Amino acid sequence: MKLAKVHYGWVICCACFVVMAFTAPLVNACASLYLPAVTEEFEISRSAFTVTSTLVAMCGLLLSPIWGKVYSKYNMRWIFSGSLICFALSYMSYSLANSVWQFYVSSVLVGVFYSGCAFMPVSMFITAWFNRSRGLAMSIALGGIGIGGTFLSPLITTMITSYGWRTSYRMIGLLVLAVAAPIALLLIRTRPKDKGLSPYGNENEPNNKTNRDDGVPNISLGEAKTHCFFYVHMLGMLLLGIICSAPLRQISPCISDSYGPQAAALIVSMYSFVGIFGKLILGWINDRFGTIKGAMAAFGLMGGGFLCLMLGRSMQIMYLMAILYGIGNGVGTVSAPLLISATFGTKNFNIMRGLTQSPMQLGMSLGGLLLAAVFDWTGSYKLGWGMCIVIGALSAICFAAAKRMADRYTERREDLEEKE
Repeated sequence: MKLAKVHYGWVICCACFVVMAFTAPLVNACASLYLPAVTEEFEISRSAFTVTSTLVAMCGLLLSPIWGKVYSKYNMRWIFSGSLICFALSYMSYSLANSVWQFYVSSVLVGVFYSGCAFMPVSMFITAWFNRSRGLAMSIALGGIGIGGTFLSPLITTMITSYGWRTSYRMIGLLVLAVAAPIALLLIRTRPKDKGLSPYGNENEPNNKTNRDDGVPNISLGEAKTHCFFYVHMLGMLLLGIICSAPLRQISPCISDSYGPQAAALIVSMYSFVGIFGKLILGWINDRFGTIKGAMAAFGLMGGGFLCLMLGRSMQIMYLMAILYGIGNGVGTVSAPLLISATFGTKNFNIMRGLTQSPMQLGMSLGGLLLAAVFDWTGSYKLGWGMCIVIGALSAICFAAAKRMADRYTERREDLEEKE
């Protein structure tokens, strides 16, 4: 019996999985692991250290639309690989800092290249290579974040404790160069036609020229900008960025204050590991029940995690938090690009992804800093976690409303086209 040939889209998916494992955790979940050592050496506050993450996010805010245009016009494979190499070198440059200002310069460099080698291009590759099972493929690719966080968190903690934070930055950067960069360069291909293929799920229709993608009408950027749903969606992205950034930057120090750094590393590893399966669950919900229902489920679970952080007084509650948050935080990775394609279609996805990434990055630049400032002001994270619950609910409402308004607009547009 002859086995069916595996579509190359799944190879792309696995390559993206590896890249995400070696990039996203370094600037998100694992970034705060350096906080105690760096703040002690430079004698700075937690808010001052959190500015580094804000700078990374601000680079994404300013450069995402530019990266979107670059990826739309030029060879994505070479740009992606080059950005990944430069990201690793920039990450290593943290180890050379002798003052907080030099640390900030490294953060800018990391932010420039991270915005060009992680979430945005990975979502572009998956969207280009998959018409069917896109939710599953996106969840697998982004599931690398959980695997990366699971093994990088204890590795970084051990290296900081045993060899110092400077050596940790250097060795982790070398690991990215040795593993992720070659895989991206050798396996990634920009579009299915580069391999003589059609997108997965569209093998029998290689030249689909309709104005729809799997029932979702394509809306151009020019059209979108003239309607309210575009700006409601952008507001949802802004709020989403806040609740994605705030916990990733502050969960570790929050738990460390009460239970110690080893407990904090354990919880980070735990929710990162749970996140692997959480992303798969969200991908399945998206493919089975639709993107909006998947996103709403994720927002609800994330809110439950924030509630545990706000009210919990034991490690048992922190374990529950890790499970709820580990599943729910996929809303910022799996759901975000799927919400874009579900609302605007895939024909102009690269441009729309780059543009809508900007408000999300703005939110990410503010989220961690906001929560750190609340801690510095009140001496507690409780108020901040309560704020995250409210912000998450508002973001969910924005996405649902934007999708509903976009559907109504496309229905009216198609009615007019039929009459003509």
